[in-house]
Amino acid sequence: MRVLRYFVVAVLAGTAALALPAPAHAAPSWTSPLIAPGVSHTFTWNNANPLNIAYEVGLNPQLATPEAPCEFEIMRVWYVQQYQGLERQLKVTIKNIGAIFCYTVVWLREMPTIAPANWYTPVLKPGEISTHTWNNAGLTSSHIPGLVPMGATSSAPCQLEVISRWDVLHYDEAGGVEREFKFKVANVGAISCMGAILLGSSSINLPWIANMMAPGEVGTFARNNANPLDKVYAIGIKPSHTQSGFSCEFGVQRRWYLQRINLDGTPEREFWFTVKNVGNLLCGPNILLT
Repeated sequence: MRVLRYFVVAVLAGTAALALPAPAHAAPSWTSPLIAPGVSHTFTWNNANPLNIAYEVGLNPQLATPEAPCEFEIMRVWYVQQYQGLERQLKVTIKNIGAIFCYTVVWLREMPTIAPANWYTPVLKPGEISTHTWNNAGLTSSHIPGLVPMGATSSAPCQLEVISRWDVLHYDEAGGVEREFKFKVANVGAISCMGAILLGSSSINLPWIANMMAPGEVGTFARNNANPLDKVYAIGIKPSHTQSGFSCEFGVQRRWYLQRINLDGTPEREFWFTVKNVGNLLCGPNILLT
């Protein structure tokens, strides 16, 4: 977990001067129990309203020691509609990926949406997946997809999850360069149902610029001193370039937060994430961390 790609070190050396936005309004937070290494824990937020908000999740791990950090990864985030009262819920699964017993505070960030009100998934059978594209996604925006499940019954809830998301840069039909944001929605419940799609968005003007990555290559990035401690980070990627007949495509693979104890005894929160070149072109990711 400690290994940075060689090109990331130079990029992150100047991040202290980055003017990141002030923390967004925080929705309710939770504190986990003590969790053993390798063990997962799931939270449920009831009445995840209003229904025009998408949510991003952040963590503030606690109880690191001088010998070992406390590390928690965000494993799953999915939305549920319960039949009684047609209530929307948000479920979050985290996992202790470190080597010690510790706990974490879980924060939610409310992401105002930009997508049209009539954007829906098709009716999906259990296990079925649909792919969605937001065209002309801008060059400085991080996008977070949210869902409003529909079709719960008295026997089972409707459960939908965004299982992957990635950014694409390609030539459009007019010969210009266009960035698209793509994501896959899976029906992770037991009944056929559908959902409204929400697209949260946040902009930044100073991206991290990373080196070229080959198709299939994965890069690991870290933001040190990830303060304030209730800051929830949203990640977007602006692919660096494209060429005729090819697209530059990058997706976020993993996200985790850790607390470590520095040599002077002070605690430090860090945000780590990996991105993967999921396209077929040698190109680079510009990281939009908001």
